[in-house]
Amino acid sequence: MVLQHIAQLNVKRIVLASASPRRKELLGNLGLKFEIVVSSFQEDLPHHHFEHAEQYAVETARHKALDVARLCAAQKDKPPVDIIISAGTVSLCLWKRQQQKQLS
Repeated sequence: MVLQHIAQLNVKRIVLASASPRRKELLGNLGLKFEIVVSSFQEDLPHHHFEHAEQYAVETARHKALDVARLCAAQKDKPPVDIIISAGTVSLCLWKRQQQKQLS
């Protein structure tokens, strides 16, 4: 579905809010033109504030995207960003251990 829109997307300013080599590779393999702006957001939200690991991942991705939006807005020599791609990853085993630790 995305592949049919690559030409239209490639005229947009797309930013990947991640230093992940794997995410860079995945987007590059699609033929997508993008730049990388790494978020300075510390991925340390309190685990016990979230009932499920995926909620934590979504909130982390949101914070990273907002941080990168702020960084990009400060780049006066570049056009505004059209799309920011951000993601959060959570190891379920580590999630459960952290959640238990923060509750005790």
